[in-house]
Amino acid sequence: GVSFKVPQFVTVPANGDATFPLELKVNGTALRNWSLTNNPNSPALSTMNSGPDGGNPEPLTLMEIDGYIKLGEPGKPNNVLRMPWHILPRRSADTALTVDAENVNLTNSGVGTAYVETYSLIGKSANLPEGELGTTSPQPDLRYVGVNTYPVPAGFCSANPSFIMAFAINTWERQTHANAPAEFDINIDTDQDGNTDYVVFNFDRSLSGNRTDGRNMTLVANVATNSLNAEYYTSHETNSGNTVLLICGEQIGMNATNFFDPMDISVVAYDNYFTGNATDFIEGITISPLGEQYIGTFSVPTPGSNNSWVPSGQTVKMKLLDFGPVTNNTETGLLLLYRNGAPEGQEAAIVEVAA
Repeated sequence: GVSFKVPQFVTVPANGDATFPLELKVNGTALRNWSLTNNPNSPALSTMNSGPDGGNPEPLTLMEIDGYIKLGEPGKPNNVLRMPWHILPRRSADTALTVDAENVNLTNSGVGTAYVETYSLIGKSANLPEGELGTTSPQPDLRYVGVNTYPVPAGFCSANPSFIMAFAINTWERQTHANAPAEFDINIDTDQDGNTDYVVFNFDRSLSGNRTDGRNMTLVANVATNSLNAEYYTSHETNSGNTVLLICGEQIGMNATNFFDPMDISVVAYDNYFTGNATDFIEGITISPLGEQYIGTFSVPTPGSNNSWVPSGQTVKMKLLDFGPVTNNTETGLLLLYRNGAPEGQEAAIVEVAA
């Protein structure tokens, strides 16, 4: 996956120095896949997922490519200099979205395979100024927020039929790791009385400010009982602007009997490492379990989901289905997350529906 072009000989004058050109080329098609699986019927989890593998160095070692350039003087085998080099390349997709009269077209011009996840779009936020380097004042900055509900049978979350709810968050800047500095809080008012009943947020599994575990969990705080529980790791590919928080309905006092029950939420981004400040927020959102109005269906779907693989050099078509206002969800269209690697600033896209 990596090749070098260097001169065979360099002449260094006595008491002097010399420079020489070095060209490093990366062949993206020869790199290891960024995802754990090549199975198109199985959703991809990144080997560089800072949720379940946040403290594990092995994925980093697997993906990095390194070595030495050796410089030796002819006839003097013991007089050798070794210059180390090290890169961490990502085999990335590059997905562009176009809309025609019938379809949303997703075309991948990158060398990697894109995995596209769809969510109902429930919030947008403007691009805020970044925190300056070295000031220890980062500004986690929300861009898009989406939600999806997945019904599950009895025994999956609890003894009763229930649901899993996924909150998808895309930020204007990439987050290196889910542990710091960005924390995302979903404040949920289940009875719509104006008071927060539960807070869904991501944090180190140790719950320690020193982040001694390294893995990142999606936690749910019950405001009334002042208790915490967790079912899932946070889904976040390292150095990515995409974060997904998964919860079971029971964690917010719900199950399948609460399908279509409305609740109000707000989304807040925090710098939870340096300042503790709230840096961005989206308010005035209403959602309900299984009440999503907009759904995306693909010409090449991943079985059992509203997602799809988009191979390199190919186009996959998606139709946006509008089920009408079955609830009072404050949705405006679809949010698409491009997982498994994408160019910076192009890791998500939206398809909005005219009011």
